[in-house]
Amino acid sequence: MSELGPTLRWGVGIGLLVAAFDTLAFVVSRGFTPDSDAAAYIALADQFANVVLFSLVGLRVGRQTRVVRAAAEAGVLAGIVAGLVALGIGVLMPSAEQPMNTPRDVIATLALNIAMGGVLALLNGWIATRERRASPRA
Repeated sequence: MSELGPTLRWGVGIGLLVAAFDTLAFVVSRGFTPDSDAAAYIALADQFANVVLFSLVGLRVGRQTRVVRAAAEAGVLAGIVAGLVALGIGVLMPSAEQPMNTPRDVIATLALNIAMGGVLALLNGWIATRERRASPRA
């Protein structure tokens, strides 16, 4: 079985889901002051969703391909997709609370998504490849 299909399918799909959650959190949190409890809860819920989704991509690709590298690649791809969408949203809807004024801001946003996606998918892909396949019982 080719590793490319699941890696692309899950990487892009989960990346778009992460981007959707990030965008929703960004839009909803604009109604609150940056130091409010509501804004902190929204950011926490967004981070939790990201951890779950990046872990899911690693588990799914790891189970399908039985290759840890493919799971990590899918996580990195998901992080790239989510990071690029976040950069686009930052340009289209600039925020005083989270400015993207410098190249450092751009790199930090992209790097966080790539690192989080890659590491979580790698760990969960490793777990998925260690699972024993259920053998058919006679």
